[in-house]
Amino acid sequence: MTPKNDIKFKISFILDKLCPLIDSIITDHDNVKLNKENLESKIFLIEYLTRQSSNLNALNLIYHSKLDNVRFEHSIGILLRNSLADTLYLIYLNISNNSIDTKFYQNEILKLNADQLQRTFKDNKIIDSKEIAKFSKYIYINKNGRIDSHFGKPKVSKEIANILMSSKETKRYTKCYRHWEIYSKYEHYGFLTHLIQTVNNRLLITRHINSIAMINHGITIALANMKQISPEICVNHDKANGVVDILTEIVQLLNIYKTNK
Repeated sequence: MTPKNDIKFKISFILDKLCPLIDSIITDHDNVKLNKENLESKIFLIEYLTRQSSNLNALNLIYHSKLDNVRFEHSIGILLRNSLADTLYLIYLNISNNSIDTKFYQNEILKLNADQLQRTFKDNKIIDSKEIAKFSKYIYINKNGRIDSHFGKPKVSKEIANILMSSKETKRYTKCYRHWEIYSKYEHYGFLTHLIQTVNNRLLITRHINSIAMINHGITIALANMKQISPEICVNHDKANGVVDILTEIVQLLNIYKTNK
């Protein structure tokens, strides 16, 4: 088998185009000063792209290596799980309303921020009121002396999956949840971990391509969201279209790979 016919080569060829494109979009916005309106949502979108770039670049290094990807299946799964988790939440932010509701969007991101702070401080046995006061926008000490959130709990992945399943229009996105759930077995070791990681190579690769396609789709959503939520960030039209074109390539590769058994 020649390198150009090897599926690893084809995946890395696509990532070789996608990764620099995302990195370039991020670099374009490094010096942009964000106004304070919906600031948390803007930071979330930039961080979403940054996290996807980091994971996809690391994934590409594995695919470019001459080592058998089965040996690194655990690492691949952990990278994809992280990216799929972010993508699942991004999809939720976009399907809960017919059009982007910036108030809803912002409030859901505030829930994420508050929940992370709440969990972090709860891990400490001593409650430092001065430290908590620094984050008073998000959390506070309630009348029972416990740390509470101003914004309620964010949706967890299972809840998001149920929302996606409730509509014919969004049912197709549950694939993102299913793949995240599979790769969660990599993150949390148990009896199924070894069995899932050592199935036939074709199934492993199919999951990889499916996941990369969903992550790429998430990137197209994030870029579209930026135009509305963060107009001061001018997303380059050609680069945004380039991401969409690469998504088409990934879907085509997946269809060909599934057909040529």
